[in-house]
This record gives sequence, structure tokens and C-alpha cells, in this order.
Amino acid sequence: MKRKSDLIRLEDIARSAGVSTMTVSRALRGIEGVSETKRTEIEAIAKQLKYLPNLPAKAMVEASSGLVGISFPTLFNEVFADMLLGMRRVFEDQAIATIVSTSDYNQSQELAWAQRLVAWRPAGMVLTGCDHASELTSLLAGTGIPVVEIWDWRSDPIDMCVGLDHQETGYALASKIKASGYRYPGFIGCPENIDPRAEARLRGMAEAFDSEIPTGRSPSRNAFQVGFEACAELLKGGRHIDVIFGLNDHVAYGAWMYLQTHDIVVPQDVGLVGFNGLGLLNVLPVELTTMRTPRERIGALAAKAIVARSKGVKTPVSLKLKAEYILGQTTRRACWP
Repeated sequence: MKRKSDLIRLEDIARSAGVSTMTVSRALRGIEGVSETKRTEIEAIAKQLKYLPNLPAKAMVEASSGLVGISFPTLFNEVFADMLLGMRRVFEDQAIATIVSTSDYNQSQELAWAQRLVAWRPAGMVLTGCDHASELTSLLAGTGIPVVEIWDWRSDPIDMCVGLDHQETGYALASKIKASGYRYPGFIGCPENIDPRAEARLRGMAEAFDSEIPTGRSPSRNAFQVGFEACAELLKGGRHIDVIFGLNDHVAYGAWMYLQTHDIVVPQDVGLVGFNGLGLLNVLPVELTTMRTPRERIGALAAKAIVARSKGVKTPVSLKLKAEYILGQTTRRACWP
């Protein structure tokens, strides 16, 4: 951890650039009076030295004592809203404020947000997943800011980690479905390279079935529409599928609507499986087979990890949680002989 005295100052950048401290200040703040060539040179030196802007002392004190930044891919998703709820309950008890941003599954947007937030010396940062721009890890190294990666899990996090091993979870879910007699699975969701957790689950499913799993995908931003359109793509040409895995419960329900409109009966003709165990399941006419994920608990544990670190607890945190298999009415219960 860098001590306050070790932090890079404007004077250090000025010395490296061969200019005055005032010139460095004007260049980094975007004020006129500095040539573009010199401004670019100064910004490059600042980045190389890992300079963090020295904000007003009062703002720094307030930020370091009571502000946590949280980055989600989106909030148009019950999954992340539930995690936020779990975090806020803990932070509110500790009088810690939160500032939430969304990256739209874009690593560059997440990095830009982190660069802005780090300048305020927050009490902690929460990042979704373990797939980030390479610059993000180097940005956070040495700042001393507690960082928790959530929802996904890895054994070597940036700092701390609370989540699921999604490939392992996909394998567990698919193994249950395979044991029910299904042999020809399909997967529906968003385009590849958008949601790395969904792709990890798909790899686990393929491992369980010991074969490549055909997919149907839709670029729509509405999960129900994704399910409807992706199901149509998956089944086009009469492809033989006996069970469909949805990226999540909403996507699975969108597929169910498509199947109903085409007189395909669930589960007699095809099985249907969701993921997450969302509130939607409470109002469906039939119970969806799914995996219930501990979303609020993930959020609460992440918040507690940051609170503990702020109180001087240095124990590393890397918690891998489990999802619960829920057998509903959209898959067969009996095994094939």
C-alpha cells in the first residue's frame, strides 16, 4: 500500500516534463494555454507515474470516510438490483454512502468510471465480474482502496471476491437436467462476448453433456424479447432440441411465449430451464425449473468485506458461493431408462 507521502505529486510530473507545476495543472485540467503536443506529453507522463489528482482536502476526507463506488453492467436487471439491495442494507447501517454507475457490459466504460472514482479516494469499490480492461488492475494497484469483485469468482482477485464459479454452476445445472433424461440441449441468450458469466455457464453445460451445445441469440435489450427471438433462431430448420436453457428466467419465459405461439408444449415436447430464481417465478402459471442464486447475500458479503477492511481487518476475502437447483414443472421429473 502506498503511503500518503509516496503519492505522485504535480511537482513530480513537472520535473519529468521539464515544465512548471502550473503548466502541469492546466494541462491535466484541460485549461487553455497549453499546446496539444505538450498536453499529450504531460498526460502520458502522469499515466506512466500513476498520478491520482489531489482533490480538495475536505472532499478527500469525506470520500475516504464514507463513499463506496459500485459498478454494474446494467440496472435493468433484477439480478444486480438484488445485489445492490444487499449492499445498501449493510452500508446504510455503517452510514456509508454509495455511488452507482453502469458500464453496459463495456470494459472501457468501466475503466473510465474507475479512473474518475479513484481520484476521490473512495472508502471502497465494487466491480461486477472478473473480466476487466487490463489497465484497471494496474490502476488500482497500490492505491490502498478496498476492491471487491462480485457475481463472478476467481481464486486470484484484484483484491477481494464474492460470487459464483459460473462454469461450475452451469455444469451442476446441466448435470441435473441430463439426469432427468434430456440428451439434446440448446442455449438461448444474448450475442457472444457480451455476458462472460453466461458464456462460462454454457461451457459448463457443454462439459456436462460432453458435446457442443447449439445456441440461439438475440441482440435485443429486452430479456423477454431475447428469449422469444433466440428461441426462434435455435429451433429454425427443424433442429432437434429436447431442452432449452435460458440465459436467465426472463429469457426462458420469453422462449416459453414463443413455444406457446407455435403449439410446442412444455415439458411434453421440450423442456425449459431458467437461471437465477427471479421474482417473476412467483406469478407464472407454472413453476420454472431454474437455479436460485444468492444475489442479496453476495451484495451483503461484499459490503461487509469493505466495512471490515475499513476497520483494519486485512484477511483476504475470496468467497465462492453456491446456487440452488429448483425443479419446477417445465422439465420432466422421471429419468429415461
